[in-house]
Amino acid sequence: GAPLATMEGHAGWIACLAVSEREGALFTGSHDGTARSWDLKTGAPLATMQGHAGGIACLAVSEREGALFSGSDDRTARSW
Repeated sequence: GAPLATMEGHAGWIACLAVSEREGALFTGSHDGTARSWDLKTGAPLATMQGHAGGIACLAVSEREGALFSGSDDRTARSW
């Protein structure tokens, strides 16, 4: 079937995804060094998180803490 939504905006390929049901958001991590959040229902962009010097390799969501964590090729982890 057809996709429900298409999220576009990263300058590099998307390496990882995470979902927060609490926030109603999809998070994407990209080789461009940014993480982005998207509305799960509409696919609309919500925020762009910048700060890594390398591509983002992994994402994790803590529903309890209401936080997003990213790990990067720049050898750092960040909380958002």
